[in-house]
Amino acid sequence: MYNQKWLKIMTVGVWIVFYIAALYLCMQIQYSDGDDFFFQETTGANALFPYLKWRYITWQGRLTSEAMTWFGFRMGLQAWRFVNAFVITMLPLGLLKIVKAMFPERITEHRILIFSILSCVAILCMNVRVVGYGAFWVTGSLFYLWSFVAGIWALIPVAMQVFQEEVDWKHYLYAIPLAFITSMGMEQSAAVCVVFGILAIIYTMVRLRYLPKLLTLQTAIVIAGMAVVFLSPGTTERTVSETETWLPEFATMDVPQHIFITVQWLVQSLARESRAYMIAIWLLLFCLLVGREKAGKYQLTKQFSSVSFRKADENGCHWLLAVLPIVFSAAAALSYAGIPFFSEMGIGLAEGALRMEKAASWQTTTLQNHIAILWWCAAIVVTLVLLWKAGENLLLKVTQELIFLGGLACSAIMYFSPTIYASGERVLFMMEIMFWLLLLVLLAQLYRKNTFQAGVILLVAVAVIQTGTKFLSEFGILQN
Repeated sequence: MYNQKWLKIMTVGVWIVFYIAALYLCMQIQYSDGDDFFFQETTGANALFPYLKWRYITWQGRLTSEAMTWFGFRMGLQAWRFVNAFVITMLPLGLLKIVKAMFPERITEHRILIFSILSCVAILCMNVRVVGYGAFWVTGSLFYLWSFVAGIWALIPVAMQVFQEEVDWKHYLYAIPLAFITSMGMEQSAAVCVVFGILAIIYTMVRLRYLPKLLTLQTAIVIAGMAVVFLSPGTTERTVSETETWLPEFATMDVPQHIFITVQWLVQSLARESRAYMIAIWLLLFCLLVGREKAGKYQLTKQFSSVSFRKADENGCHWLLAVLPIVFSAAAALSYAGIPFFSEMGIGLAEGALRMEKAASWQTTTLQNHIAILWWCAAIVVTLVLLWKAGENLLLKVTQELIFLGGLACSAIMYFSPTIYASGERVLFMMEIMFWLLLLVLLAQLYRKNTFQAGVILLVAVAVIQTGTKFLSEFGILQN
């Protein structure tokens, strides 16, 4: 009883420390001269409903994120700092709640402290520009962070429905309103809620032979909200305007061209912005594959510093599956040493949010670009295979695949709109949140002491390396 009390106190302390750290960073942020100035002026000069009507007709249908933007700028910069730090804290806490719903028997009161710490540490794997523009830039936080966090918390009862096969109706008291917010807040998080919601409904109907009414209501609300966004006259106008502004030839591209730039941007985002998450995912998959105490897997010797393999039985997985995560991790880590061979895809931009007169094509890119693109396409396929092999049961296998594919889908928006050229790295925010969730799911399956400790050490090492590369210089761009 005494130990449990102190564990709870220390766990709360972890989240307090995380909030204080987030608040300190928010305190460094000032309004920018671009979008912050624009929204400060327009929200100050218009009442809420006239402002929403004007934006819905002329620019976009994201009514809830526009409403949060109106309130965010009306409350002032100082108040935003405290509120935004709270919302940032709710992100890793929400992800941990989802994983706890998936593994209630493993993330017990004795392990909640370490998982709270790991959930917080995993944010350090995120690219500075992605988290900076998505969570700490004032305009970016109001449109992206707040909507995404609403979506994450709306997914908690979805996870409970599938993995615990029952949900206390009280969870929907917060989940349904938050689902409404994300439905017209940001299309990426809304789409994730719809896909996982529908799949959870189908799973429940097939397995348990009943319709989860509240989950069905929540999913229907998100679908309706997305329809409101896509039917907005402003959404059409914005697509046309941004196409003309950022990539004029986008409207005349054929299907193969659209597919090429979609794949090109996707794999480059994995190689550059999401490299730390990909490396951490591969290293945890390595620990799972070699450390699973289960027939047909490889096992680590007790001395992890001296790694050796021994086959569990004749049906064990091929040695190549244990080696591939290390190979791909090493290739991805080359960019940390200033070697861009596997991270340069020939897009022609040093960063996002820049005008392109002409998009790259297979013909205009070099052999090195082709090798890098094909390498990362192979990395995606291999990761899917490893996730399937590492899952403990069919439900976890499918869930891991869906989380990873959902992250990729959040980034593959270049097929429909040249958003990446206009919005830059922040459009990758939801993808990296999904990878963050996947890391926690993989960690929860490292139940042997040796492999869990190894996984923790490797994750922290990746986070330290990622944070130590240009953090101060990159974060400085958000301060003015």
